[in-house]
Amino acid sequence: MRLRIHVGEVPASWDEECKLLRFELLQLWKKSLYKIDEIEAPFEQVTQSRSLSFDEKVSLSWFQHCESSDTYDIEETIQRLVMDGNYEAGLALIQEGLQQISDKERLATFWMKKGLVYAFIGNYNRSIACYKHLFSLSMNAQKRTATCMYLALLSSKRLDQEDEAQSWINKGMQEAEQLEGKEADIEKGWLFNVRALSAFREKNYREALEYSQSALKRIKNHQAGDALHLKINVISNLSVLFEKMGLSDKALATWQKFDQFITRGTTAAFSKTYYFRLGALLVVSGQQKEGIAHIMQAYEIAKGIDDVFHAAFIAQELAIYAYNDNNFDQAVHWLEQSASMAIEFGDEEIASLQRRRVEILQQHDFMMIKPQLDLGLPITKIGRPFYPIHIPNPLIQQ
Repeated sequence: MRLRIHVGEVPASWDEECKLLRFELLQLWKKSLYKIDEIEAPFEQVTQSRSLSFDEKVSLSWFQHCESSDTYDIEETIQRLVMDGNYEAGLALIQEGLQQISDKERLATFWMKKGLVYAFIGNYNRSIACYKHLFSLSMNAQKRTATCMYLALLSSKRLDQEDEAQSWINKGMQEAEQLEGKEADIEKGWLFNVRALSAFREKNYREALEYSQSALKRIKNHQAGDALHLKINVISNLSVLFEKMGLSDKALATWQKFDQFITRGTTAAFSKTYYFRLGALLVVSGQQKEGIAHIMQAYEIAKGIDDVFHAAFIAQELAIYAYNDNNFDQAVHWLEQSASMAIEFGDEEIASLQRRRVEILQQHDFMMIKPQLDLGLPITKIGRPFYPIHIPNPLIQQ
């Protein structure tokens, strides 16, 4: 994986102060990166004709005056950088914090951020090492409980170590006994959710259902923040579980609980996810015309927010529906749309695959096409079940 940093050279037309600030920030970033021996890939400098962003200003202040900087601001900056995929920049700031901070609880927070980065870039063993170090540092019950949840999630979902995952869940439950009220409900809810994941992976859907319902029961009376995040996660998982159990009507009804966000106003990213699964479940229940219309709606939303990755994916699904109905001209249209979107997000391999499929479909010979081309069956969900961020937050506007 090639990592990147979004700080580059500045245009000659900029005033000297701005050029010096950006140059200084770039040098500080580079210097900090060289101290991170885990980063092996070179970083790319990206020339951008703009002044220092808010996050860059916070970062520069952090490097210059770490001891007096607002920790909350830098933690939020790191979180934004990491969620935007700017992992090197995030790690540089984290590394600076690990070198400068002496307070154990503040250090623990930075180890948590570092563990998150390594989880995102796929280095799960290093991520687990970060979380274990965090667990040894912190005496905060909430932080230790959350760490147990992350360790259980990584052990189960990423390393297939179910016994290890269960051990961390049990340890997390012990830590959670020190918590009270909403805090206890949320942390125990997350642990139940990860326990449901283990059962789901073992295809023990009834047990997964029991744990998911236990998680929902814990947080059903809490609103906003982490409670809302968990509630959305669990409801989505319940919908998938009902579908896996052959209860398609119940899966649809559960998913439609998210309709409240659509009617009250929500983010385009959430609407895209909602309409795709709504449409797919309607097709499963026999309402194909209405279902396809919602999936097309999801496609238009994805294009509207320049989400070309999901637009390519949704177009491919629409091609599958058309192909399975022997509507080859429509299938060609959607495969061409998928290829076009794939080119936009830089995946020539997917684009080439879709173009080869188009060539086969354009033979217009039913007897020849079917043996040569199998697009498979459509899926019913964007994102994976039992994944902490598998659907967007409906309340954070783009």
